[in-house]
Amino acid sequence: MTFKERFSAGDCTIDTIEDWVNFWHEGNTAKTLPELLGLTDEEYGLWLAQGDYALARRISDDAETAYMAVHITWEDLHSRVSERVNSRLGFHYTIGIERSDFYYWDMVLHCDKEIDEKRSEYICEKLDLRDIDVEHFLNSNTIDKSQLRGLLEKLLQHEVVSSHADDEGVWIFYKALHASSKGWADAHIEKYERRLRTEIGSRRYPVTNKETAAHQLYGYVKALQELGLVAEDEHVITLEHFSNMPEAEENMENGGQTV
Repeated sequence: MTFKERFSAGDCTIDTIEDWVNFWHEGNTAKTLPELLGLTDEEYGLWLAQGDYALARRISDDAETAYMAVHITWEDLHSRVSERVNSRLGFHYTIGIERSDFYYWDMVLHCDKEIDEKRSEYICEKLDLRDIDVEHFLNSNTIDKSQLRGLLEKLLQHEVVSSHADDEGVWIFYKALHASSKGWADAHIEKYERRLRTEIGSRRYPVTNKETAAHQLYGYVKALQELGLVAEDEHVITLEHFSNMPEAEENMENGGQTV
């Protein structure tokens, strides 16, 4: 099967086209690249001129609703990624972002401390680096764009499919899923908070008070932040979060029994 046939059948995502291109560059086939990909001259020209997202829209009826794209300038990308790195690792780290070759780009991570095995693993975990050896930073400080997919997902709060560089910045392609939206996360946080408010002071939940409820809500929000669904500066929860609640005995029913 060609790339186009597999993509149209839903067997792969648009970023898989990179693997097919690499296979062709390595001289593993006598076919031309358009033949290997299964693209017509028009589709191949569109891909070269407008990139993966335009091709995905052309060869799949539902690609437009399945994928979205955003273009981030080099300056903006550097600023946003740098802020994320500092928030996760601290200010001992600085970064550099640059285009490496054609549509490839890399991030270089600098640290003013010596990096040992433990620190290398810590970096990989905190930045949610994908498909990378946890001892990577013992030998290299360069992270390629595919390994950065998890970090980009935290920035966009969506599942990132691929990213590609141009002269002005980076195109990031992601899945436009309702469950990945900010509105979805906000609604679930509000729903969970309402539930906790009904538990505070309830005889059915004797261990739930205003402080323990605040701890639970904080943990819930933190989990969504780790998934990249909520920005770290949103939904700040403190121990006083439920302090303005009326006393439990004001919420009585069932013959005076607290729910």
